[in-house]
Amino acid sequence: MYNYKDKTGNIEMLNQYMLSRTLSMFSYDSLPLSLPSVEIEKQLQKNGYTFITKVEDVLYAFTGGFGGELDPYGNPTTIIITNPSLNFNKTLNIENDGVLIKNDDLQLGISPIFEKYNTLLIENEITMYLNSYNTRIQTLISAGDDSTRESAEQYIKKMIEGELGIIGENRLFDGINAQTTQSGSSNSTTQIIEFNQYIKASLFNDVGLNANFNMKRERLNSSEVELNTDGLHPLIDNMLMNREKGIAKLNEMYQLDISVEFGSIWKTRNISDKVEDEESIVEDDESIVEDEETIVEDDESIMEDEEEKKVV
Repeated sequence: MYNYKDKTGNIEMLNQYMLSRTLSMFSYDSLPLSLPSVEIEKQLQKNGYTFITKVEDVLYAFTGGFGGELDPYGNPTTIIITNPSLNFNKTLNIENDGVLIKNDDLQLGISPIFEKYNTLLIENEITMYLNSYNTRIQTLISAGDDSTRESAEQYIKKMIEGELGIIGENRLFDGINAQTTQSGSSNSTTQIIEFNQYIKASLFNDVGLNANFNMKRERLNSSEVELNTDGLHPLIDNMLMNREKGIAKLNEMYQLDISVEFGSIWKTRNISDKVEDEESIVEDDESIVEDEETIVEDDESIMEDEEEKKVV
């Protein structure tokens, strides 16, 4: 049974569901069997990096602890890897003993994004539950003694469980005060739903998926729907660039032919955006040509007028 009060468990569940979506963000080709793309992406997205090196002449992807003397820019130069399954425990030089692939320039990963928005979603979901219960209960009850309070609590419990509450004694009515909770409940429910949609849309936008969060209660025109398109690309483009750089170094170091590109809906959207940009460029070029033709026509018209004046 789903327990809406289990914040930590519910946030983790949403994080895992979101990660299941984003693991298909990138598609790899020609990876060795020892390097499953899912495992690489899990390390990149959850930890912000993966370090690929050979163990007994087989390539594996690891995470570990950074250390060693810092380079001139303050970056670590070694990584400590411990893997009991392979009986591998070693401190490796990041530059020479393998390839460090980053998820993004700062090695942040995208799990913090999931944690932030899913925490807001769960908090808002709890508000939804309480709002629903208040709508069902209709009133808030205050009691003056323990016996009356116990009967009132039993009544509220039955309401939450979806059952009809029954009051067995008339003296309960003498010991309680009830206040209605329904003032503005309809407007409150609408705002909760809108906030839920806004959080989800912001989460999807941060990972490069266009989900509209414009809360106008009218139809949206095409320009409003595409208003936030530019904000979708910087992070995922940076993620792709870091993967391409890492894969290029991996290919060079271990004589491989691996490639990486956007996958799933991210690939579709990226192609669609490029087509739209190319069409826009073509339209701009056609507009420039039309303007130049108009200028030529105007010049010819001016020349004809001058020739007519000379004849006169």
